[in-house]
Amino acid sequence: MSSPPAEEVIEQQKTAAPSILVRPAVRRPPTPPGSEPDQADPPATPEDADILHQITAGDSTRIAVDPKQFARLESESRLPEKRFAYDPAQSVLSHWMPEVEHERVCKCLRSLLEDEIRRLIAKPEVDARVKEALRGVEEVGSTSVRKLLRSGTWRQDPDISFRESLEDEMPVLVGEVAFSQTTKDVHCLCLDYINNSKGMIQCAIAVDLPYSEASTGSVSVYGIGATQVKGKTLNTATLLDRRDFIDVGGNDMAGEIELPASALLRLRRDQGGQEAERTMVRLNLAELSAAYRRAVASRGASKVSLKRRREDAEARDWYSPPTESEYVPSSPDTPDAKKHRGEEGTGESGPEDVQRRCLFGSMLTRKTSNQRSEQTEKQAQATDDAVLSRTRASLHAATGSKIERGLRPTYAS
Repeated sequence: MSSPPAEEVIEQQKTAAPSILVRPAVRRPPTPPGSEPDQADPPATPEDADILHQITAGDSTRIAVDPKQFARLESESRLPEKRFAYDPAQSVLSHWMPEVEHERVCKCLRSLLEDEIRRLIAKPEVDARVKEALRGVEEVGSTSVRKLLRSGTWRQDPDISFRESLEDEMPVLVGEVAFSQTTKDVHCLCLDYINNSKGMIQCAIAVDLPYSEASTGSVSVYGIGATQVKGKTLNTATLLDRRDFIDVGGNDMAGEIELPASALLRLRRDQGGQEAERTMVRLNLAELSAAYRRAVASRGASKVSLKRRREDAEARDWYSPPTESEYVPSSPDTPDAKKHRGEEGTGESGPEDVQRRCLFGSMLTRKTSNQRSEQTEKQAQATDDAVLSRTRASLHAATGSKIERGLRPTYAS
């Protein structure tokens, strides 16, 4: 028996989020008669360039893009390396750059789930069929999830995802860590993961990080449950449990949040499915709050570490070129080095007068003292010309090449 469409259930479980689009989508000009676009490498339209500029500049995290335009941008690989989500029903492209807090908590959530899988496999009282199925579950990272809907291609990039097999079309469990998103957006997104995939994604975990001192940090688990819609019982996406790991006062909360092992498995009920429903995966709330605290503290620590770094000039002076290098060394106290530094016959010395030239006479670095006189400048230039002449002569004798100042060498035929 086929289940009824989930559109009615989706509308009842989520309300339309306020639109924060920056500018409306620009309509593309019609293609001139008789002309065909280049399918291999189509040119970027002004509308595409405008969207890419908004994404690159970070002017907005939500941009109005029609489904055909998004398909063109995605197929041409013009989108930069960011995380994207596209909703064809609303024609909205969302993009974001993960923050430190986001990445640290993602890593923690991934580790908690992997540790729980290993714990259940090693637990003697867990059913053997459940253990065997759990051995095939693995985390596949932020793999894009795509589903063709009536309105177009729906795409999401979950923060974490677990699959029973790499050949599966969809992951069985996804996780989202919300730092720049609103709680309502994350709630709607987790429902969409399950409903738009027609239940192929069985579970979605949302970690809502606090964005101010007066907000809470929470973990929500979404799964497939019975929901009453107009007197009918439907199996559709629903909120199973929600727990705070940071309260309104900013205090860390202890405890655990549970989800059944069946959220990670697609077992038939007579093949270990019932046992998987009774086997619980437990996520420690204190671990999530600790990961968030470490991420917040690392922001201040990174500023302190930057003060300990050497300046660029100090790092360059610390570098000592090898003996076979073609660069003129500044540290050896050889006659050629003295002459090159202007110490011989000029009475001046020091790192401010060091000039390093590469093989073809182009300057690598030049440090000139502001107090250097015009006569000293002429002497330094004469020294440079002498060094360059010797370099030309030695190279010409070795390879038979002719070198001109500022040009690449042209080899004699």
